[in-house]
Amino acid sequence: MAQPDRPARTARHGTTRGTLTAGVLAPRALLLASAPFVIADPPGAVFPFRRCRVRQTLFGWEAQLQAFAQALAATGREVFFVPAPEIFASLPSFRHIADATGWNEAAEIVHLRFGPACCARVLKTARNALVLAETMPRTPLTPSHHPFARGDRLPAATERLLLYQPLAAPLLRIDGSAVPCEILPSAFSDADLAAAAGRDPTAETGVAEWLVCSFAEFDDATFDAGERQVGKNAARSLDWRGARSLRVIARERGEMPPVQIMLPWNLADPASIVPDLVGKFAGAGGLGPGFRLVVFPYNETPETSAKIAAMIAAARTALTLHPSGLRHFFVARIPRLEDALELAEWFEIAWLEAAAPDRWWNEERLAALGVPVGVIAAPCAGEDAIPCLAPADAEIMLTAADAFGERLFAAATLSPRALAALLANTRARLRPAAAPVRRRA
Repeated sequence: MAQPDRPARTARHGTTRGTLTAGVLAPRALLLASAPFVIADPPGAVFPFRRCRVRQTLFGWEAQLQAFAQALAATGREVFFVPAPEIFASLPSFRHIADATGWNEAAEIVHLRFGPACCARVLKTARNALVLAETMPRTPLTPSHHPFARGDRLPAATERLLLYQPLAAPLLRIDGSAVPCEILPSAFSDADLAAAAGRDPTAETGVAEWLVCSFAEFDDATFDAGERQVGKNAARSLDWRGARSLRVIARERGEMPPVQIMLPWNLADPASIVPDLVGKFAGAGGLGPGFRLVVFPYNETPETSAKIAAMIAAARTALTLHPSGLRHFFVARIPRLEDALELAEWFEIAWLEAAAPDRWWNEERLAALGVPVGVIAAPCAGEDAIPCLAPADAEIMLTAADAFGERLFAAATLSPRALAALLANTRARLRPAAAPVRRRA
């Protein structure tokens, strides 16, 4: 499996991923983190992040924060979570922080914000840093009057950038001044995976079970109702996680085993082409024999969660004449990292959008999990170590309407003809199936 070409990218960006020296993580500082993701039953306004019940563990802000917190936990540091840092607006309100964390007022507070630059927040009277895994902001074709809409400006109180990957373009404060930045060591990307590999996979973790279903059985309450849907979804998900059994049966019959493909979907990316690709596959009557597509939405917020139901409703409508094709489309999230360690046994390959802002982080995440990666919809041949399975041959216009106003984005995508080539190239790319290797310690 090809590994991400970190040295080549380092040379292009002129930076390295050595030992973290950022003063923002001073040994005695109290570390408070926040992010714009949905939290299941937050226990308070401030609490240890280890008590945070995230909804999925693979990609996005939740996974980035988990890996960051686990890397610090390995050195004896604890990260506390503040769902809404804005509520601490005065010194008296910081007494709650002291009560919840044991903070000594003589020590400084560091607020670490996870998520895109356009969603940066600051905690007053604290040192503020943005922890970023996006290498580039999406630039809209239409302007917005909101100062942070472009994703390349930060609040004036942001003191430092801690980066999982080098930036394609520097981010500036709203006054135009530069923000000091530093690249996080590799341990900050996969520390949580290493910790999960050492845990008992059968132990109770207090998080929800898998939430998985096929488009054929989709209920739009599935991604909203949490544990109330667990029992209902358990029976539905058997065909998705039965991929290994299907392979065995196919080999016994002398048939070609099915190819199960993972497609991560950044819901916060206004120019993501995942709904477009799924819609085109549905319009063509499905993926064709021998292919199954599992979409993994992440960066889910109350504002973005509706995109999931809209994508599936459009696919179901398009597949009215071919309803059997619905059984080959799935939507999933995995709350337990112990289960994520098994992904290489379920998926032959993952498709990553070439222009996704956090593509490099996802690529390294999947490499650590042993899942082969294929890049799709690259605008042209580039310097990537991983060749593009299907270059972009079409362009679509996407509209985003949110707190930053209504904006228009141009996105390079694949035509139906290119999608057919994508499936052919995917099958040609796969190595002969081998016995799965378990990653548990």
